[in-house]
Amino acid sequence: MGFIYLLYNDAGFGYIGQTSGTMNKRIKDHKGKSNSCCSKKLGEFYWLMLEEAPNEDLLDFERYYYDIYNEMFPGMLVNRNVPLRNKKEGAKASYKKYRDKKLEYCRIYNEANKEKILEYSRDYREVNKEKILVSQRDYYAVNKEKVNQRRRELYRNKRKLITN
Repeated sequence: MGFIYLLYNDAGFGYIGQTSGTMNKRIKDHKGKSNSCCSKKLGEFYWLMLEEAPNEDLLDFERYYYDIYNEMFPGMLVNRNVPLRNKKEGAKASYKKYRDKKLEYCRIYNEANKEKILEYSRDYREVNKEKILVSQRDYYAVNKEKVNQRRRELYRNKRKLITN
């Protein structure tokens, strides 16, 4: 088992890393004078263990946390290299894990905030009623044949259901 960790300083800059050794040894290496890692750009830093993971999955998890931190705080990572970049199979696996976790997070968030989201949607539609109507008219004008074709298909399918 290994670890994914975050080093960060008071200015908000961060470094995402991994180790298959102990956290104490890895942090000591980062603080050492012979540190050739770009984490030395942080100066005085704090650290946080993000996840414990099997050694074979460390790169995937490092990339996952790298993407999250980079999305939350764009331009604030001092990492020299992006984990799994230019490794097609690894990138696909990392993307799938990231996508699945993100979808799960969105599902949980949407369930927990259903009323809030519905209220926001109602308010938005009320405030932007005219804008939405204009947008719908413009879409119909450009895609008239496509819209009518879809309506005919729906009508035929509905008739088939009724007659069966």
